[in-house]
Amino acid sequence: MRGIDRLRLWVTPILLLVLLGLGVAYLFKAGILSGAWFASNKDILDAVNSLITSAVLLTAGILGYYKFFRGRTLTTRAAMELRVDVIDGGQSGHLHCLTVSAKNIGTVSILEPQLVVEVTARRQDAVNASETVSQWFESSDHDRGTRRRFGVIDSDETATFVAERFFRADVWAVTYSAVLSCTSGDSWSRRITVKNTADASVSTGD
Repeated sequence: MRGIDRLRLWVTPILLLVLLGLGVAYLFKAGILSGAWFASNKDILDAVNSLITSAVLLTAGILGYYKFFRGRTLTTRAAMELRVDVIDGGQSGHLHCLTVSAKNIGTVSILEPQLVVEVTARRQDAVNASETVSQWFESSDHDRGTRRRFGVIDSDETATFVAERFFRADVWAVTYSAVLSCTSGDSWSRRITVKNTADASVSTGD
């Protein structure tokens, strides 16, 4: 935390204490408060003191929860893995099988996950061609019921996205840049480059 942030954190409590002290001093000066008044209203003061103490403890507990626990327990987290398997297609080119796995390693469900992969084919004549993959084969182990696939990834579950692309023999390498996003605004990304050669296999987990 920067110095200016720490200063802002303490400004409000300090100002409240100063105002409270000034208010008490004014009441003593005006004769509204005195030793006799405190003695005659001891029970009321004890009750007020208990209420204030309880309110302070409750407020501190709520602030502590939001600062130290909520951000650590109620989080959206995902572990992504890209895998590309290249299948020999003869002299004409090769077939790339792209598999993207997204596992929810947080405690909050990932709602409406959207995966977009930018594919860049690097040709031998130095002219690159790019396309975006947003349509996927349905291959999820997290959803075998009646729910719509890819609608949600619950905690500790995995969604698997599969796509295929064919590249001609004049393409010597292909780069895959994947970005997974959801309704919470969180996003995760992975990037991998694979040679366009027969039986090549590359994974971000390797």
